[in-house]
Amino acid sequence: MDEIESLKRAVLGGDWSPSTLRALADAQESASQEAAMRRLLRVGARVRVPRGDGTARAMISSLDGDEMEVVYDEGDEDEAVLACSDARALESFEESGFETAETADAATNKERGSVLFKLKDYAAAADYYKKVLAVMKGKLSVGALVMLNYKNQLKVGTVSCLEKDTVDVTYDDDDDDDDDVPRKCVVLVLP
Repeated sequence: MDEIESLKRAVLGGDWSPSTLRALADAQESASQEAAMRRLLRVGARVRVPRGDGTARAMISSLDGDEMEVVYDEGDEDEAVLACSDARALESFEESGFETAETADAATNKERGSVLFKLKDYAAAADYYKKVLAVMKGKLSVGALVMLNYKNQLKVGTVSCLEKDTVDVTYDDDDDDDDDVPRKCVVLVLP
């Protein structure tokens, strides 16, 4: 902090040289980054850390100098010791909690999944992509337009009859209708 105060005094005293202004900006940025890392690096904090070829969410279980021990949220390998500099903050939408499918629309969840996928946190991305499908998988009813994965084909048709464990589907093209299609073959109900 003394360096920042000294540089501020120099600027306020009239030293507007590019080197002084750059030194002040660098010192403030460095102080800001250090403060952010101090807030991030605490026992019990959830962070994103490297894992294999990607990244994963984890909780810091202990800190020792420049190293931290983390417990991963998911997977076979439960714990790891990593450099503190490897820790990254979770995305703001992750910190606010995992919303239910009813509170976030499909587009929002897709965006969030894509952000996590780009961060190579594939397991977290998959959670959001599953939520997209849950939101899109509307109420199954007679007359609903559905997408099926049936007999090794992806088909779109209209539900013509609804039973406890099966559905009958009529297709718009010239395909034969399918009767007694297991409900588990319904990939999603289209809007």
